[in-house]
Amino acid sequence: MDSSLEIQKKPIVSKEFVSQNLTVFEKILSELEAISNVAKEVLTQNVCDNGRVDNALLEKFQHEAHGFAWFETYRFSLRETFNWYNALKKQNKDSELESSILVYAFSEYLSHHLQNLVYGKLPAGYERVNKDGTVEILEKDTWTFALSSEEVSEMGFWAFHVDTLFFSVTLGALFLFIFARAAKNFSIEKPTKLQSFIEMMVEFVDNTVKGTFKSAKNTLVAPMALTIFVWVLLMNLMDLVPVDLIPYPAELLGVPYLKVVPTTDINLTAALALSVFGLYLFFSIRSKGFLGFIKSITLHPFGPWMLPANLFVELVDMLAKPLSLALRLYGNLYAGEMIFLLIAGMVAWQLTFSGIMIGVLGTMLSLAWAIFHILIVVLQAFIFMMLTTVYMNMAHEKFEQH
Repeated sequence: MDSSLEIQKKPIVSKEFVSQNLTVFEKILSELEAISNVAKEVLTQNVCDNGRVDNALLEKFQHEAHGFAWFETYRFSLRETFNWYNALKKQNKDSELESSILVYAFSEYLSHHLQNLVYGKLPAGYERVNKDGTVEILEKDTWTFALSSEEVSEMGFWAFHVDTLFFSVTLGALFLFIFARAAKNFSIEKPTKLQSFIEMMVEFVDNTVKGTFKSAKNTLVAPMALTIFVWVLLMNLMDLVPVDLIPYPAELLGVPYLKVVPTTDINLTAALALSVFGLYLFFSIRSKGFLGFIKSITLHPFGPWMLPANLFVELVDMLAKPLSLALRLYGNLYAGEMIFLLIAGMVAWQLTFSGIMIGVLGTMLSLAWAIFHILIVVLQAFIFMMLTTVYMNMAHEKFEQH
C-alpha cells in the first residue's frame, strides 16, 4: 500500500511554509542529536565493560537500551527525511506533497507526547490505516483505541481519554488512601510526620475557607476545598515526572500514546470547572430560592427597568466562571510543560556544543525554571481551590434588591 495514503487525508502544506521554517526543523534535529549524544554516552557507561558490551549489563539496562533504540530510530528517520527534502529543494523538485511529508514527519514525533490515549467508536465503512501501513475497512461500528488524530476526530464527543481517566482516578485514590491511613493511625501523644503534614495542610485549607466563605454555614465547603486542592496538586505534580519515563515503557507494551499529566487535558479541567459550576447553581437556588435566583440575574445590577441588560451581564458573568476555571488551569500547565521541555532540550544542546561555561549557565536557568515550575504547580492548585470557595460564598449570598 502506498505510504502517501495517510498524507492524502491531511491538508497539503505549501512550499512557502516549509521554506520559512527550515531553520526550525534544523534546530529541532540539532537538539535531538544533542540529546542522543548524551544518552548514548550514559548508556555506553552502563552497558560496556572495558570498551565492550557486557551481556549481563545489557540485560540489566534493557529498558534503557530499548528506549534509546526507539529514540534513535525516530531521530534518524527525521534526519534522513530532512536531508531528502533538502536534496530535492536544491534540484527544484520539491512539490507540496514533499513539503507535506516533511511537516507531518515532524508533527508525528511531537504528537506522540501531546496526544491522549483515546478509546472510542469508529463508524462502519471507515478506512483505517494500521501501524504497518495496511488499510482496513471496518465492516461495522467498532470500539477501539485511536491510532491517529484523524481517528480521534472521527470518534467524536463520546470517546474516552483513557490516560487522563487512569491517572486522575489513580491519584484521587492515592489521596484517599494517604488521608485515610493518617486518620486511622491518628495519635495525639505521638503524631507521625505524615499526620503532622496532613494536619498542617488541613489547617491551611480551613483558615483559607474561614477567611473567604462567610455568607453562611455549610459543612460541605471546607472538605470540598481540601479535596480539590490536594487532588489538583497531585495531578499537577505529574508534570515534574520526566516526559519519557512512563510513555516509553508503555509504548514497548503496545500503548501508542500516553499523557501522564491529567491537567494538560482540557476535558478534565472543563469537567472539574463544570462540577464546581453545578454546585454554584445548586447552592444559589437553595439559598435564594428559585424566584430569588431569577431576581438576582434579572434585577441586578441596573434595576428592574434594565432587565435585558441585567440578564446579559449576569449570564456572561455566570458563564465566565467555569470557562476561566478550566482554561486557567489547563493553559498554565500545558504551557509550563512545553517550556520545561524546550529548556531541557536547550540545556542538552548547550552542554554538547557550546562548552562548559554556557552549559553551566543553561543548567542554572533550567534549575531556576524547575523551581518556578514547582511554584506554578502549587499556585494553580491553590487558585482553583480559592476560586471555588469564592464561588460558593457568592452562591450563599442573599439577594437584596435596592
